[in-house]
Amino acid sequence: MTEKKLFSAEQSSPAKPYPFLSGDTAALEGLISVLRTTKLGSELLNDAAEAGVTITTAKLNGAHGSYREDGKIVTMDLSGSADRQIVTLAHELRHAQQFKNGVQLNAFTDVPKDYLHSQGLIEADANAASCVVAWDLKQQGNSKPMEEFAKEHPEIATPFLQAAEKGGVETGQAPKEAFFGWFNNMYIRNAYERNYLRNFECLKRNASFAERKTALQREVPVTENAAKVCKLNGQSYVSEQEVKEFFDRPEMTSVTENTFWAIYRNLRDVKDFGFLCDAKEVMKKEGNYTIRESSDFYEVKRPLLQRQLGAAAKISEYRKKSLNDSKLKAVVAAKRKGALEK
Repeated sequence: MTEKKLFSAEQSSPAKPYPFLSGDTAALEGLISVLRTTKLGSELLNDAAEAGVTITTAKLNGAHGSYREDGKIVTMDLSGSADRQIVTLAHELRHAQQFKNGVQLNAFTDVPKDYLHSQGLIEADANAASCVVAWDLKQQGNSKPMEEFAKEHPEIATPFLQAAEKGGVETGQAPKEAFFGWFNNMYIRNAYERNYLRNFECLKRNASFAERKTALQREVPVTENAAKVCKLNGQSYVSEQEVKEFFDRPEMTSVTENTFWAIYRNLRDVKDFGFLCDAKEVMKKEGNYTIRESSDFYEVKRPLLQRQLGAAAKISEYRKKSLNDSKLKAVVAAKRKGALEK
């Protein structure tokens, strides 16, 4: 039985200037011209222009790019290679398209489990879309964007490429593999959990009294957002049943210890559970949360190891400097002694 194709061999639309640029516009125009040579890239740019999304440049702290829905702004950090920036631009424009298509995501109002699941969903989908763009460029003879992305995220790119080589881009299997691959990187998942907690606190500080009454109560099942997000060429590349089964797995409600207790405190304060309630029973009832065992490695051991290596390097450098200073002092002392003897 032949599989239904999700992608056609249509040519990308003719090149045209993007209407909303600021910052280093010359560099952005260069990226956009490359992105427009791909079918999905052209679609993302057209949708962003229709929605009035501004693309700008700035120095970002530890990120290649970002998208702000409240201002409809894609920000690109141009400090990396242009090949990597192409993938980033596709990723951020995919976020703009997700919100244009009606995805619901609010760290303050949403039930924590729903938010965390949908946050992962839109990130996984944006990476899957980036892979499709990079694959299209690879088929044109430009393999650098895919290579750059694969070096940084093999857990996403490797399964995508394995499926793509077997025709999986056309059938939707390749983006599906990339989508699920995103969740295998615990370091990234931990980072997005921290991002969620920061977003909640920021929105909480600025919330009115009436808005505070709606905190952590809106239910947005991840399947609803998946139906709006996980599409390419107008067709879903992952089914509602696959999404439901995947996010129903116990590991998908596991969080770091810090996230676990932060969510509990937020729920306790909003729903007035009191201080005598059993925290683990509350967390089981509210989202079947468990503490991820690997959190110690990613939250504590990795930073500790980095600090230890940094300290060791500084000690080594100091010892070398001290040794060189001692040798210099010995040479100077010897010369002075020789001069006095003469």
